Amino acid sequence: EGHKASLVDAQRRCASLEEQVASLETSLNNTSTKLTSTSQMLAQASTNENALQDKLKTAQDELNKARVDAEDAHARAVDAQTQAEKAREDKANLETLLEATRRTIEDVQNKH
Repeated sequence: EGHKASLVDAQRRCASLEEQVASLETSLNNTSTKLTSTSQMLAQASTNENALQDKLKTAQDELNKARVDAEDAHARAVDAQTQAEKAREDKANLETLLEATRRTIEDVQNKH
């Protein structure tokens, strides 16, 4: 009788342990699934980060090119302004020379 009770008790404990093992296996599988999902999300985040880094590099390159273009345009504008000032000076000098030439012609005509 005592052996039977011990056997039944051992079987119950064995069944209980089997349930606990099954529960732990389920928990482990759930954790493994979550880890796989997390790993996939991390990989996607890394891919997204790389894409954003590429976009940032492209934007920085475009900004640098725009800066160079703006500096070139400014230099051309300064050069054009300098040329315009020189042209005004040349025009004023030519007008002065033209007026002097007219006076000389008038003086020569008046003497004859």
